[in-house]
Amino acid sequence: MFGWMTPKPVRLAKRYVAAVNAGDADVVADMMSAGCRYVDSSGRWIDGRENVRVATTRFFEMEHNFRIDVTSMVLHDGDVLIRGTVTADDPVLAQDTLWLARVEDGRISYWQSFGKGLPVSLTRILVPEVAQEAIAA
Repeated sequence: MFGWMTPKPVRLAKRYVAAVNAGDADVVADMMSAGCRYVDSSGRWIDGRENVRVATTRFFEMEHNFRIDVTSMVLHDGDVLIRGTVTADDPVLAQDTLWLARVEDGRISYWQSFGKGLPVSLTRILVPEVAQEAIAA
């Protein structure tokens, strides 16, 4: 109801979640900016739309029933804050999670997951050749 009143970044985030739930890596990647950053729950990241395409394609090949069920989505200081529950075949992934999406020029430029205590980095598993991590000072 009143979808025209929903801010554009929130509408894009909803479309992104729908593409994830459909398992469509191409649509997911096409919503990302060319120089986007995707950060997993471990804090490791990958940069670039094509790396996101490769990572999501590999992820959907190994996790066929991954789904994000959104319980709330709000726009705060330009960022879309999302709370929801993940259902998945892998019980490690199936948990309550928070996400942050930043939209610039009509595309997602930054996506971060804040899951609880995943024992591994998905970016390092899916695209080890491009996964990065912060260096401790």
